[in-house]
Amino acid sequence: LSDPDGAYALGPWGRRYQQGWGDIDVGVTYRVFDGTGDRAWSRLGSADGRRWRQSVGATFRVGTGSPVDPDDPLMLPTGDGQHDIELVSATDLLWGAHAWGSVVLRYTKQLSDERVARLPVASLSPYLPLSRRVLAERAPGDRVQLDVAPRWVFNDYLAVGTRYRFVHEAATSWREVAPADGAAALRATGEPMTVHEAAFGVTWSSIAAWQRGRS
Repeated sequence: LSDPDGAYALGPWGRRYQQGWGDIDVGVTYRVFDGTGDRAWSRLGSADGRRWRQSVGATFRVGTGSPVDPDDPLMLPTGDGQHDIELVSATDLLWGAHAWGSVVLRYTKQLSDERVARLPVASLSPYLPLSRRVLAERAPGDRVQLDVAPRWVFNDYLAVGTRYRFVHEAATSWREVAPADGAAALRATGEPMTVHEAAFGVTWSSIAAWQRGRS
């Protein structure tokens, strides 16, 4: 990594830390329908019927974070560093007092930006030579994320839940900005990404019991 052809700015092994702003989300959520009850805590008091609620939202993500440094692969980024527009749909389902579930769908439009980058090579090698380091216009791929999270509430204190998450992000493309006179602009396209994730969790809380006066 210290070879002149690579010129990664790596010093000796040691403690690394990063301090600064991350990306900032500015958004709004609108509750379209709420069949869980008129009062905020009413969903805890009734065990009858199947109820649901639906919300939609929009977020503008300001890329105030520090992205990955192309010359320092060990740097800790604080954010993506580019602006995003995100739309979200959240559906909550309740079957009585014990079975709950949430389905959340997100679509993220990642906006283009310009940054210094090391463009990927056809072999997808993680070692990117200095000759691939250019000022580039980057067009991140759009992202779709689906979360399905069923939960079972045993009593006023204990609940268990699972979650399945699917994420797909389209390929990112780069195009060199202002190449040398007479030279063709370098271009590169990354690989799309698809992730499947499963999780299981146990929650203990006294909030429901406190609301009923039994804490």
